[in-house]
Amino acid sequence: MKVVTLNSIALKEHCWRLQNLCSGFNPELIIGIATGGAIVADNMFSDLPHVTIKSCRPSTRTKEHLNIIFSIVKYFPIKLKDYLRIREARRLTHKKPLSTTPSLSGDTIETLKKYSRILIIDDAVDSGATMSSVQDYVSAITPNAVIKTAAITVTTDAPILTPDYSLYNQGILLRFPWSKDYR
Repeated sequence: MKVVTLNSIALKEHCWRLQNLCSGFNPELIIGIATGGAIVADNMFSDLPHVTIKSCRPSTRTKEHLNIIFSIVKYFPIKLKDYLRIREARRLTHKKPLSTTPSLSGDTIETLKKYSRILIIDDAVDSGATMSSVQDYVSAITPNAVIKTAAITVTTDAPILTPDYSLYNQGILLRFPWSKDYR
């Protein structure tokens, strides 16, 4: 496994490259999975209608409660941060993926129904549980829509859902500007 840190300039470059991969699809609506996927979506398709959907793993919620620890971790040497990130990724690989529950307001659900070509974007796919649950949720709302998925990286070799479009597959962990250990 390898950890790559993206600053804001590198992030824009990666978003541009991912947008080019998706260019043949011509989406009408972009759904960004909060938080990282929404940022990537905004960088990729600022000219198209956007919806942000929140659906996160329980481990993400646990990290949010550890903000004091993460405020210190970001000052660790990069090699130590990379080691900790790789360890976490390997630990998650051996755990059963936990389901997530996406939700949207009634107004947003009605908005979704107006579109027939939808692209769901996340920053990274680990187990694929979040992307899968969001795709299932959107499919239930818009059964006749063509729905594609995209992520900058897929970190594991056998996620529940592999995005239709991705820049990296298997073993590339990205540290984004919004990552808890980014400095």
